[in-house]
Parts: sequence; C-alpha cells; structure tokens
Amino acid sequence: MTHDSEKRVDFDAKAATQRAIDLVGESDFEAPRGSGPVFSSLKDVEESISVAREDGEPDEIVFNGAATEMTEIQARYRRGAVFAEGGQGILYKAEDGVLHRLVAVKMLRPELNWDEQARELFIQEAKVTAQLDHPGVIPIYSLNTDEEKRLFLAMKLVDGKTLKEYLHEIVLHYRVNGIKAYDESKSLRFRLNIFLDVCDAIEYAHSRNVMHCDLKPENIIVGRFHETYVMDWGIARLVKEPGYDPESWIPPKSISGTPRFLSPEAVNGEHSDQPAALYTLGLHQFVQVTLR
Repeated sequence: MTHDSEKRVDFDAKAATQRAIDLVGESDFEAPRGSGPVFSSLKDVEESISVAREDGEPDEIVFNGAATEMTEIQARYRRGAVFAEGGQGILYKAEDGVLHRLVAVKMLRPELNWDEQARELFIQEAKVTAQLDHPGVIPIYSLNTDEEKRLFLAMKLVDGKTLKEYLHEIVLHYRVNGIKAYDESKSLRFRLNIFLDVCDAIEYAHSRNVMHCDLKPENIIVGRFHETYVMDWGIARLVKEPGYDPESWIPPKSISGTPRFLSPEAVNGEHSDQPAALYTLGLHQFVQVTLR
C-alpha cells in the first residue's frame, strides 16, 4: 500500500496537447494578426516543430585569432578597481563613457602582451564568445587596445560570485551552524537549477560546434538575481574539425584545461567531443549535489 502522494500519475502529453488545441479552437477570441500560425491539429504542431528544426540550424562559429582593427580603450572606458585575476588576464571594473554603465574589462596580462600565441587566443576568445548568442554566455561589448598595444576585452559586469565561491559559502555555513539550521532541500533545488542552466548553455555551444574545454566552478558566475553565466571561452575549440578522420588524427602536443574537471579522453590526449563534455558535466553535478 502506498501513500496518495506516491501514486503514479500517467500523463499523455500528446492527448493533453490535442485537448489544448481543441480548447483554443472552441475559443471566441480570434488570434491577433502577426501572432504566428494557428494550429488545428497535433499533426500541424509536429510538422511546424520539424520545419523549425530544419530551418533553424545556426551558422558555425568562426574561430579567428588574427589581429583586427581596434579602438583605444581610453576613448570609451574609464578604468576602475581590479576585482579578479587569472592565469591569462586581469579583470577590472570600468565606466562606459558613452552609455554610462559599469562594465568588466579583461586585460591580457602584461607579461603575455608580446606572446603571439597568447594574443591570438585572447582575440579568438573575444570573437568566439561574441558569436555565442545565448542567455548563459556573457555578452561581449568590444575588443580594444591602447598606446602600448595591450589587449582589452569589455563585457557585461555581473553582480554575483563564482559557483566555486557560492558552494564554498554553503559548506562553511553548514560546518559552522550545522546542516539542520538550513533548508538543504531548497538549496539543492537551487543548485540543480544552476546546473541545468549550465547544461543549457553547453548544449547551445555544442549546437554551434563549440566545446568549452575548461568548464569548472570558477568559470561559472551566479548572478544576484539567480542568472547563470558560463565564462572564459579562452581555450574553446571546434567539436568536429573540418575533414576530421579518426585514422589520421594527430594528438595535441599539450593538454589544456583543469585536471580535476578533465575527461579521461582529454587526460590521455585522445580526441574529445560531446561525450567528454558530458563527463565533465557529470563531475559538476557530483560537486553541486554532494558539496565535495
């Protein structure tokens, strides 16, 4: 014998959709002009979805680290305080003199300024991220230089913290006050919603033939209003290279990424595609669920 709340409820999605269509058909209201197609049957809905999928294939992302014409950073942005540093760049706040908003500016580290490969990767990161038009990818505003030929990338400034910082705070609170002092069920649901947002952004990137290659809690930003962004596409690459042949594929000379969040294929220098990214997402889910 089971409790009422545990009883299985069978839900026929197609029947429910058809019923909704029937109800719309019975309505006295007319659809406004320009509101899109009016469906008379479930078959119409399925055919419309099929056509949308066929016609909606996005263009492939262009990977290009070649130098391009850039305006000088001081012509538009007034520099503020540094708030983060990484292996490749320094992040600081700046004021947009035209639109009067605060932005984040990433500057290529001074010691890498004349490293041609580092410069190409920095420019490529800007171009790739700008082409990924998705709510889970940080918007890019401009690519700039200065009188010393340094490189700058202006982007949206998110009022929030990294996922690593967020998870660390939860663990700290649990250790100090005890887990029973908090609603862990609610916290877990919120963490899993963050995970789903990350999955959505990565799925979109894969649809554009792009692999992030360095997905880790430090590269995920959770905003003040629960928005989630996947950051740092600096070592992203194509999922499938043009003319890829497994028989003639040459392993990379070096391995890029964060060891703790690399797939076995990446660690072994093998060709990595969507399954490798799914493995990394599995590691993320483990961290977010277990807080370990």
